[in-house]
Amino acid sequence: MAPTSNSRAHAAAGSVIQVGARIGMLLLGVVLMGYLARRLGTAEYGRYAVSMLQMAGMLATTLAVVIALAAQPLADLLRSPGIAPLLRILSADFALGTVAGI
Repeated sequence: MAPTSNSRAHAAAGSVIQVGARIGMLLLGVVLMGYLARRLGTAEYGRYAVSMLQMAGMLATTLAVVIALAAQPLADLLRSPGIAPLLRILSADFALGTVAGI
């Protein structure tokens, strides 16, 4: 087993990288939103936003169903029965979090 200080440093570095990636994605989204709103105009941008919301919702729902259905077989495959409920919670988070995050 790795020393605790090394594990903590690794976890901290992973957290910093994840936060940095999320900030980068948010900034890219703001830039794209500004560009598209200016390029398309308000009416066309509204249609684009609604279609993106629908597409993200359908993708997230599909992914949530797949993860929920695969939770128990995956837990059996990994010989870790405690992971199945966590995967089901994760699947609900995909469906709710994706639509809420748009």
